[in-house]
Amino acid sequence: MESDIMTPEEVADYLRLNRETVYRNLRRGRLPGIKVGGQWIVSRALLQKALTPPHLLKESLPTNSDLAPTGTSDPLCKSSDRLSKK
Repeated sequence: MESDIMTPEEVADYLRLNRETVYRNLRRGRLPGIKVGGQWIVSRALLQKALTPPHLLKESLPTNSDLAPTGTSDPLCKSSDRLSKK
């Protein structure tokens, strides 16, 4: 059974990286992790999210309503609204 919490050694195995590379990236904040009692711990879910390219994360994708203010007189905004409704 896979635990939700990983050690740096488990992260190194999972990512096929050198253990010192994982520790260095944890210290620099490039990998998500916290130190508890002098030991690094990493959430598997946060690690997977950190490794997912931003354009593949559903919650990071902008919608038309994020891009254009409502009630705009810009014809380009209006045409994009028509396209999204098809």
